Amino acid sequence: MSGQFDANKWRAFYEHDAGKIGRELAYKRLDIVFRKLNKFLKKKKDVKRVLDIGISDGYLMKRMVDIGVIVYGMDISYSMIRLARNNFSTSEKGALFMQGSITHLPFADSSFDAITACEVLEHLDENNFLQAIKELKRILVTGGGLFITTPYNENIMDSIVKCPECGSIFPPTGHYSNFDEKKWQSLASDFNFSRIDIKKIYGTDFRLKKFRFLTPLIRLAARLFSVDSLTKMFVIVKKNGSFGENKA
Repeated sequence: MSGQFDANKWRAFYEHDAGKIGRELAYKRLDIVFRKLNKFLKKKKDVKRVLDIGISDGYLMKRMVDIGVIVYGMDISYSMIRLARNNFSTSEKGALFMQGSITHLPFADSSFDAITACEVLEHLDENNFLQAIKELKRILVTGGGLFITTPYNENIMDSIVKCPECGSIFPPTGHYSNFDEKKWQSLASDFNFSRIDIKKIYGTDFRLKKFRFLTPLIRLAARLFSVDSLTKMFVIVKKNGSFGENKA
């Protein structure tokens, strides 16, 4: 496929995307991530440090700050960072913001107890994805956890379009990688992670407007009939060792 992941191009894409509405549609999924993350962090008694990559409007960051976690929020887009920062009051402590890319994380080894990346990794092509996993593992403490959501078993080629102006062939969603159970299990082995838990989340991230009362039925249908397009993967990966050991 031409037009592989290019950080500068997708930064421009998300500068524009920051003005869109409907981010609350992801809140139920982020609540599931938060509950698992909170349970995980309770094993660590001292100050917890978490990196949230791809922060959207800052919803997940706010939930973490509310339980006393120090959260670094990083996004490729300056506009997204402004959007998230504007949702925090000046009296709220524990949230820090920065612009950056998941493939080159500006942190020392073993900097974080946990990292969240919700609907981020599918935007990377294979080479950048593998580089991102290396970086995520590097900055996790030993025993730390990655909390990741992605689309499930997405058929990316079905969405490929050709720009009538420049002739570029690309996925308008910006998705270059797809994920299923086999891929994550292979990655856990290749990168020597000690544990991997996989959960499916069913639902929709698009507006149903006056038909929103159908949302529970859509979730049920997605679960019963294994509708991949209405399914997200929630993956928890643990770095080898006892939680909190400061070894890269």
